[in-house]
Amino acid sequence: MIEVLLVAAIFLIILFMALTVMHRGMTFFWTASASASLQENARKALDRMATDLRGTGLSIITDSLGQPLVEGEDYQEIRFRRNPGYRNPDIPWDEGEAIIYRLDEGVLVRIENGDPTEIVHNVEALSFTLQGSKIVIRVELEDIDYNRRRLEVSEETTVYLRNP
Repeated sequence: MIEVLLVAAIFLIILFMALTVMHRGMTFFWTASASASLQENARKALDRMATDLRGTGLSIITDSLGQPLVEGEDYQEIRFRRNPGYRNPDIPWDEGEAIIYRLDEGVLVRIENGDPTEIVHNVEALSFTLQGSKIVIRVELEDIDYNRRRLEVSEETTVYLRNP
């Protein structure tokens, strides 16, 4: 009888250790997956903004009040028009329509001709910084994983402007 209790106790100890290792592995997997998803969303948002800005001249980009950007200052919202210098009737944006990027209650929003489009959620911070003839875009995303741990991702990209 003692032997059965001893074997059962050893079995329970081994089982507990195996479950602990498995639980930690699953926790790491889910946290890494959530973090990777957050990072992917940040990269997609940066790519979208960079694509719009690449065809823009520096003189067309303004702050939220319509004033030209000041070098070294951080802006949470920018406004610009795609370069109206492209004169091709087959290009639908030849008119130089207005585009605005801004942070609205944790959501990165792109507004084109008054029509808002949500780009990415869970945005903690957004900044545009003019450095010479380039703009550095920085986005910080934040989320909670299934273990209620806070996940943070910060990404940035540099956009070289045409016609500075």
